[in-house]
Amino acid sequence: MEYVGIARGKVGVRGRINHLLIQRDTPVDADRILHVSWWLDDGFTNDDYLRVAEQVAFDVLNPFSGRRPAVRRSQDLENIENLQREMEGFFSSDPSGCYFPATTENMAHCISRLGDHLLRQ
Repeated sequence: MEYVGIARGKVGVRGRINHLLIQRDTPVDADRILHVSWWLDDGFTNDDYLRVAEQVAFDVLNPFSGRRPAVRRSQDLENIENLQREMEGFFSSDPSGCYFPATTENMAHCISRLGDHLLRQ
C-alpha cells in the first residue's frame, strides 16, 4: 500500500514518520506499513514546485490514501505539464532514504534474507 504526504518544517521526515508510526494520529493504519520511503529535491523548498511534485507523486505512486492535493491556479497546470516527465522519472527512481519499522513481517523477511545469504556462503 502506498501513501503520499509532505514532510515540512523542523521535524521533516523524522516527524512525519513519528506521526505515522508512533503517535498514530493519522488515518493511516500504522500496523500495515512495511516501509517508508522518501525523496529529497532542492526544488521542494519552493511551495509551488512542491505542490506540483506532490500532485505528480499521486499520479505516479497511486497511493491508497492521503489527501490528494488540489491544483488551484492555471500556473500549476502549466507547471504540472513541464514537470510531469521529470517527476515521473524522479518518483520511479530509488528514493533518497527508507525506513523499515520493526514489524513481525519485516523481521521474518530479514531473517529469511540472512538465511539465504548464509546458505550461499
